[in-house]
Amino acid sequence: LALSRRIRMAVISGAAAGMGYAIVTAALVFVPFLGGSATNTDLVGQIGKTGAWSVFLFTLLTTVSALVTEINLPEPKTARG
Repeated sequence: LALSRRIRMAVISGAAAGMGYAIVTAALVFVPFLGGSATNTDLVGQIGKTGAWSVFLFTLLTTVSALVTEINLPEPKTARG
């Protein structure tokens, strides 16, 4: 039960991080001193392109990292009575 909850939370946080990354990257297109002068349609297209890949990659990486962490955790010590 704990492993499935960790994996579920890793997937959710990876997807959220991917969407956040895509939105911030697309929003930087509007910053004038970085050379940006995009229109709203450019922003939507940018979020669509980078959003899909970043959500996929971040979700994949966080899930694999959660599994690797779970595998490498030491066994809990039990109290001897």
